[in-house]
Amino acid sequence: EYNKETGERVIRQRVVMRNIMSVVEIVKMSGRCEGCEPLTKNQVYHHLPRLIDAGFVVKYGTVRTGKRTTDYYRRTAKGFVIATGIAGMDKTETMRMATEWIERTCRAFAIELTEEDKEELVRLQAKSIRMRVRHHKRIAKMVRGDVTDRELLRIYEWLIDTYTMGSEEYIETLKAIRGIIFSEQ
Repeated sequence: EYNKETGERVIRQRVVMRNIMSVVEIVKMSGRCEGCEPLTKNQVYHHLPRLIDAGFVVKYGTVRTGKRTTDYYRRTAKGFVIATGIAGMDKTETMRMATEWIERTCRAFAIELTEEDKEELVRLQAKSIRMRVRHHKRIAKMVRGDVTDRELLRIYEWLIDTYTMGSEEYIETLKAIRGIIFSEQ
Protein backbone atom coordinates (compact mmCIF):
# COMPACT_ATOMS: atom_id res chain seq x y z
CA GLU A 1 0.00 0.00 0.00
CA TYR A 2 1.04 3.57 -0.54
CA ASN A 3 0.76 6.20 2.23
CA LYS A 4 0.06 9.59 0.56
CA GLU A 5 0.81 11.59 3.72
CA THR A 6 4.33 10.23 4.28
CA GLY A 7 5.09 9.16 0.71
CA GLU A 8 6.11 5.70 1.93
CA ARG A 9 5.27 2.45 0.25
CA VAL A 10 4.45 -0.33 2.69
CA ILE A 11 4.78 -3.89 1.52
CA ARG A 12 3.21 -6.49 3.76
CA GLN A 13 4.14 -10.12 3.37
CA ARG A 14 2.62 -13.03 5.15
CA VAL A 15 3.60 -16.62 5.21
CA VAL A 16 0.83 -18.77 3.85
CA MET A 17 0.49 -22.10 5.60
CA ARG A 18 -1.57 -24.61 3.71
CA ASN A 19 -2.19 -28.28 3.89
CA ILE A 20 -2.76 -28.63 0.16
CA MET A 21 0.21 -29.68 -1.96
CA SER A 22 1.11 -30.81 -5.43
CA VAL A 23 3.31 -33.84 -6.01
CA VAL A 24 6.32 -31.57 -6.63
CA GLU A 25 5.66 -29.78 -3.32
CA ILE A 26 5.36 -33.11 -1.49
CA VAL A 27 8.73 -34.19 -2.93
CA LYS A 28 10.36 -30.89 -1.87
CA MET A 29 8.84 -31.16 1.63
CA SER A 30 10.18 -34.70 2.02
CA GLY A 31 13.69 -33.35 1.48
CA ARG A 32 13.31 -31.19 4.58
CA CYS A 33 12.59 -34.16 6.85
CA GLU A 34 15.54 -34.66 9.19
CA GLY A 35 16.82 -38.23 9.12
CA CYS A 36 14.57 -39.25 6.22
CA GLU A 37 15.44 -40.09 2.65
CA PRO A 38 13.78 -37.68 0.22
CA LEU A 39 10.95 -39.10 -1.86
CA THR A 40 10.96 -39.19 -5.63
CA LYS A 41 8.03 -38.15 -7.81
CA ASN A 42 7.61 -41.79 -8.86
CA GLN A 43 7.33 -42.88 -5.21
CA VAL A 44 4.70 -40.23 -4.50
CA TYR A 45 2.70 -41.11 -7.62
CA HIS A 46 2.95 -44.80 -6.70
CA HIS A 47 1.65 -44.32 -3.14
CA LEU A 48 -0.95 -41.56 -3.68
CA PRO A 49 -3.69 -43.91 -4.98
CA ARG A 50 -3.24 -46.16 -1.95
CA LEU A 51 -3.36 -43.20 0.45
CA ILE A 52 -6.50 -41.94 -1.28
CA ASP A 53 -8.13 -45.42 -1.16
CA ALA A 54 -7.27 -45.71 2.53
CA GLY A 55 -8.85 -42.32 3.26
CA PHE A 56 -5.67 -40.55 4.43
CA VAL A 57 -5.47 -38.16 1.46
CA VAL A 58 -8.02 -36.63 -0.93
CA LYS A 59 -7.56 -34.97 -4.28
CA TYR A 60 -8.45 -31.37 -3.49
CA GLY A 61 -8.42 -29.83 -6.94
CA THR A 62 -6.69 -29.23 -10.23
CA VAL A 63 -5.15 -26.00 -11.51
CA ARG A 64 -4.71 -25.47 -15.25
CA THR A 65 -2.01 -23.13 -16.51
CA GLY A 66 -2.05 -23.14 -20.28
CA LYS A 67 -1.61 -26.75 -21.36
CA ARG A 68 -0.23 -27.78 -17.99
CA THR A 69 -2.39 -29.19 -15.18
CA THR A 70 -1.36 -29.58 -11.57
CA ASP A 71 -3.32 -31.74 -9.14
CA TYR A 72 -3.37 -30.79 -5.47
CA TYR A 73 -3.89 -33.15 -2.55
CA ARG A 74 -4.61 -32.67 1.14
CA ARG A 75 -4.66 -34.93 4.16
CA THR A 76 -8.00 -35.85 5.66
CA ALA A 77 -7.04 -35.18 9.28
CA LYS A 78 -4.95 -32.58 11.06
CA GLY A 79 -2.48 -35.25 12.06
CA PHE A 80 -1.94 -38.96 12.16
CA VAL A 81 -0.33 -41.25 14.67
CA ILE A 82 0.46 -44.47 12.87
CA ALA A 83 0.60 -47.10 15.56
CA THR A 84 0.26 -50.16 13.37
CA GLY A 85 3.47 -49.80 11.35
CA ILE A 86 5.76 -50.86 14.15
CA ALA A 87 3.13 -53.18 15.61
CA GLY A 88 2.99 -55.05 12.30
CA MET A 89 6.74 -55.76 12.23
CA ASP A 90 7.79 -59.37 12.37
CA LYS A 91 10.67 -60.66 14.49
CA THR A 92 13.17 -60.40 11.60
CA GLU A 93 12.31 -56.74 11.02
CA THR A 94 12.54 -56.01 14.75
CA MET A 95 15.99 -57.64 14.87
CA ARG A 96 17.13 -55.60 11.84
CA MET A 97 15.90 -52.40 13.52
CA ALA A 98 17.62 -53.30 16.80
CA THR A 99 20.88 -54.18 14.99
CA GLU A 100 20.96 -50.82 13.21
CA TRP A 101 20.12 -49.04 16.50
CA ILE A 102 22.96 -50.75 18.41
CA GLU A 103 25.53 -50.29 15.61
CA ARG A 104 24.68 -46.59 15.35
CA THR A 105 24.78 -46.17 19.13
CA CYS A 106 28.22 -47.78 19.35
CA ARG A 107 29.58 -45.55 16.55
CA ALA A 108 28.08 -42.31 17.87
CA PHE A 109 28.92 -42.81 21.54
CA ALA A 110 32.24 -44.69 21.32
CA ILE A 111 30.91 -47.71 23.18
CA GLU A 112 33.34 -50.62 22.99
CA LEU A 113 31.63 -54.03 23.10
CA THR A 114 32.62 -57.59 22.32
CA GLU A 115 30.75 -59.34 19.51
CA GLU A 116 28.94 -61.49 22.10
CA ASP A 117 27.84 -58.38 24.03
CA LYS A 118 26.66 -56.75 20.79
CA GLU A 119 24.60 -59.82 19.91
CA GLU A 120 23.06 -59.91 23.38
CA LEU A 121 22.40 -56.18 23.26
CA VAL A 122 20.64 -56.54 19.89
CA ARG A 123 18.49 -59.38 21.28
CA LEU A 124 17.57 -57.33 24.37
CA GLN A 125 16.87 -54.18 22.32
CA ALA A 126 14.60 -56.14 19.94
CA LYS A 127 12.78 -57.56 22.97
CA SER A 128 12.31 -54.08 24.46
CA ILE A 129 11.00 -52.78 21.11
CA ARG A 130 8.43 -55.59 20.94
CA MET A 131 7.32 -54.86 24.52
CA ARG A 132 6.85 -51.13 23.79
CA VAL A 133 5.03 -51.87 20.53
CA ARG A 134 2.28 -53.68 22.41
CA HIS A 135 1.19 -50.32 23.83
CA HIS A 136 1.26 -48.11 20.72
CA LYS A 137 -2.38 -48.73 19.83
CA ARG A 138 -3.56 -48.09 23.38
CA ILE A 139 -1.77 -44.73 23.58
CA ALA A 140 -2.80 -43.82 19.99
CA LYS A 141 -6.46 -44.15 21.00
CA MET A 142 -5.88 -41.44 23.62
CA VAL A 143 -4.74 -38.88 21.01
CA ARG A 144 -6.89 -35.80 20.46
CA GLY A 145 -6.16 -33.30 17.72
CA ASP A 146 -2.94 -32.77 15.82
CA VAL A 147 0.12 -34.81 16.80
CA THR A 148 2.47 -33.66 14.07
CA ASP A 149 4.23 -31.31 16.48
CA ARG A 150 7.67 -32.73 17.42
CA GLU A 151 7.12 -31.98 21.10
CA LEU A 152 3.80 -33.85 21.09
CA LEU A 153 5.47 -36.80 19.36
CA ARG A 154 8.07 -36.86 22.16
CA ILE A 155 5.21 -36.79 24.69
CA TYR A 156 3.52 -39.65 22.81
CA GLU A 157 6.74 -41.70 23.10
CA TRP A 158 7.01 -40.74 26.78
CA LEU A 159 3.47 -42.00 27.43
CA ILE A 160 4.35 -45.31 25.78
CA ASP A 161 7.50 -45.56 27.91
CA THR A 162 5.60 -44.65 31.06
CA TYR A 163 2.92 -47.25 30.40
CA THR A 164 5.45 -49.94 29.47
CA MET A 165 7.42 -49.28 32.69
CA GLY A 166 4.59 -51.09 34.49
CA SER A 167 6.02 -54.37 33.17
CA GLU A 168 8.62 -56.07 35.39
CA GLU A 169 9.94 -57.92 32.34
CA TYR A 170 10.53 -54.58 30.58
CA ILE A 171 12.35 -53.18 33.64
CA GLU A 172 14.57 -56.27 33.81
CA THR A 173 15.32 -56.02 30.09
CA LEU A 174 16.36 -52.36 30.47
CA LYS A 175 18.54 -53.26 33.46
CA ALA A 176 20.26 -55.96 31.38
CA ILE A 177 20.83 -53.43 28.55
CA ARG A 178 22.24 -50.98 31.10
CA GLY A 179 24.53 -53.68 32.51
CA ILE A 180 26.03 -54.38 29.09
CA ILE A 181 26.48 -50.76 27.98
CA PHE A 182 27.64 -49.34 31.28
CA SER A 183 29.55 -52.30 32.71
CA GLU A 184 32.43 -51.40 35.02
CA GLN A 185 35.31 -52.97 33.05
